[in-house]
Amino acid sequence: YGHDWTPTIWVDTNLKVAIKQATFTGFSPLSGNYNTKINLQGQNLRGATVHIGVNVLFPTIDDYGNVYLYMPMYILPGKYKISIFQNGEWLTSDQYFELKY
Repeated sequence: YGHDWTPTIWVDTNLKVAIKQATFTGFSPLSGNYNTKINLQGQNLRGATVHIGVNVLFPTIDDYGNVYLYMPMYILPGKYKISIFQNGEWLTSDQYFELKY
């Protein structure tokens, strides 16, 4: 420690954080098999969870802001609604994803 050490001075602040509302407008493609790349369309989806049936997935966001995930092998074939949970809100697409063998 040098002679220039000074104690911390605490300053009161009035800080507010505005969180942008997420939107989820759909996805593509509408069908595929295991390991199909599903592109999610919307805004402010960083940190969201994706729900396909009872399965919870975490999407990837690339450097360009594209949001996507790959259909995992443990989900059974069928038609699924895809929902997003973000900032305490549920967002669900009107579309169905059909998982085929």
